[in-house]
Amino acid sequence: MTKGKHRFIFLQEIYSTLGVENIWKSQWRGDTSFSHGSEHSKGVMLLFKEKFDYEVTIQQEDEQGRFIILKSVIQGQPIVLVNIYAPNKTKVQSTFFEEIQNELDELKLDKTCDVIVGGDFNVILDADLDGTGGKPLKKKSCKNIEDLCSSFDLIDIYRNRNPEVRQFT
Repeated sequence: MTKGKHRFIFLQEIYSTLGVENIWKSQWRGDTSFSHGSEHSKGVMLLFKEKFDYEVTIQQEDEQGRFIILKSVIQGQPIVLVNIYAPNKTKVQSTFFEEIQNELDELKLDKTCDVIVGGDFNVILDADLDGTGGKPLKKKSCKNIEDLCSSFDLIDIYRNRNPEVRQFT
């Protein structure tokens, strides 16, 4: 990324609480949005560049610090920003991704609204390309992610641009 070209940044595992929110806000020149975990786990945050032209119309976050969803208007364009830190336990991942799908469905987005999803999915979507050691298996939650991508016409931009590179995306 070219220096200074970012407009917003997604952070995960920020280990924040309400107690440190004002400190962090004072250290960042632009706006911030949090979904707190605890001082020892979870938490997601969005940072916006100073003087960035955007307006949040709806903000949703979970109580666990696992996601934040901002329905926004950015420079006149409707856009939804979704920052997630998915659980790493396979048994709860499917439920988590279903919850993200439901949250987005409830927004009743029209076709002009873009959706950007970022974060830590804690899932390898292509075990052959990105898995290492042993025999990596495709988790059941991959189907939920595929459904989410299909519903909102999402692509993995890194994988799209680097189809043969062995690396987590």
